[in-house]
Amino acid sequence: MMSIYSPLPDDHIRIIELQPGERDDSLVCNLIPVSTQPWPDYETISDVWGDPNITRPICCNSESLPITRNLGHALRALRHHNRCRRLWADAICINQRDLRERDQRVRLMHWVYANAQQVVNWLGLDNGSAKVAAEFIASVSKAYWSYAWDKESWGEGLVIKSFKSNRVSWDALADILDRALLERVWVIQELGRALKAMLRCSDIEIPWENLTRTAALLGLHCRVTSQSLNARFAHVMLIERMFLMYNHIGNHFG
Repeated sequence: MMSIYSPLPDDHIRIIELQPGERDDSLVCNLIPVSTQPWPDYETISDVWGDPNITRPICCNSESLPITRNLGHALRALRHHNRCRRLWADAICINQRDLRERDQRVRLMHWVYANAQQVVNWLGLDNGSAKVAAEFIASVSKAYWSYAWDKESWGEGLVIKSFKSNRVSWDALADILDRALLERVWVIQELGRALKAMLRCSDIEIPWENLTRTAALLGLHCRVTSQSLNARFAHVMLIERMFLMYNHIGNHFG
């Protein structure tokens, strides 16, 4: 384990260099200390650790390193077939057995998420709803622009009529939002500081900007939604406001 985790200077972080492979290949990575002067290129994984007692080994710096099953699923899904991918995940990049390092690094995590090229909110493996939800979100996101430019022609009734008919799509959307855990403080902070974000479920990707447009349009006008779903829309918009508060250039609606 010592060859995996060497002491870090204050202005360094560790980056996972995930080696390419096919879905069923063993997970192999190098854990590389890199300077934050300037910040390097990498993506962060925002995920739920899952049961810490259920682990799977990966090969890290030529040593065996146990990680949770959920993180293993994420790495397999995000791994490229023909090139390395540079990632940051707290369960690997912070030495969880070193309490001093863990306390020091946790205080820097907001900078890690703020400077990442992209934050990937890992939702777990697809249970059949992800593709339906992604297509529904994409269609509502596209309609958002039409509504934004011509609100009088749309009106509340047309918004509801356009999107309420397919119960399967609404159920899939609710499932995806429930799995995103958007009400959790750490998820709000991680996504709210992101330059760019997406939801990922197995091989299905949902751009964060599509989700914010969907929440803005349906949350305001579709009263047919449940209280639970409206609460999820509110959390999406809270994260969007945090994004704007941190003074990033542009916004997720653009």
